[in-house]
Amino acid sequence: MGCTISRKEVWCPNIGPGQHTVELTRQIGMCRNETNEIFINGEKLVNHGYVHNSLSPLCGIGGEYEWRSEGHTFLLMFNSLAFTRYKNHRLFVDGIDVNTGLEFSAYWRHQARSYLLLGLVLFLASVLCLVCFFAIDAITEVLSLESRIRILIPLFVVGVSFIVIGIIPFCKFRRPRYGSDQMLPQNTWPSGYGINA
Repeated sequence: MGCTISRKEVWCPNIGPGQHTVELTRQIGMCRNETNEIFINGEKLVNHGYVHNSLSPLCGIGGEYEWRSEGHTFLLMFNSLAFTRYKNHRLFVDGIDVNTGLEFSAYWRHQARSYLLLGLVLFLASVLCLVCFFAIDAITEVLSLESRIRILIPLFVVGVSFIVIGIIPFCKFRRPRYGSDQMLPQNTWPSGYGINA
């Protein structure tokens, strides 16, 4: 009998009269076989077609599911840019993120800034360390040139990788996903309306 991991994320957007609830339940098996169930207001969607993509939204197909209900557009999307491993899906209603209130493209640019900043810090740290290695004579006597380069290459590569990962959303999400006629005004989104179970 295989071991499975169960993960559940719940959102309760405030989009008009009545309570709206969207729930994503994932059952992940040891062989990466996965079952995804989506519940809207307690009713299970059958044949929803959501396919998990661990690289979404950066590249590839899948990792998102979009539907219309009661005059609103819902988009459930995986977030590979999340720094957490357990609550990593986002729900956008009419182009607005339920948890942060940011517009779709603004949300992804905000996430990308974190990667760009971290990548820039790591890149600059590797350059600064390289300068220090050559500037301090005591270190140059202890470490050979090859050893100094081996120490700094991982830091440099990770920094450049984070910069590249941060640039992709800026290029991919330059424009809003929805036109202004499909988006609700920002003031309809009170703070604290998103919950994760």
